[in-house]
Amino acid sequence: MDAHPAFPWVIFINYRVFQEMKIEVRLFSYFCDLLGKRENRCSFSMETKDGLTCGDLLTTLNISLELPMVILVNGSVKGKGYMLEEGDVVSILPPVEGG
Repeated sequence: MDAHPAFPWVIFINYRVFQEMKIEVRLFSYFCDLLGKRENRCSFSMETKDGLTCGDLLTTLNISLELPMVILVNGSVKGKGYMLEEGDVVSILPPVEGG
């Protein structure tokens, strides 16, 4: 917060205006089960406030942050702190093993 030089009783507050954004979510394997869908893969679009991170998305979907998972945003691996943008495609899938 900064005070106005000529009027010290006037305080400027920095704030950010949040807007709506649309993202696509793709879930695989048991992540679909967590949403009550009995399918191996499911997808849907959702509108949300901008400034949402992958971790925030998981919380919104009631998916535990402790579950092992791989998060892809537009095909690239991202962490839970990655900030999503308008039009992003977020895929959440279990880690894959084998060779």
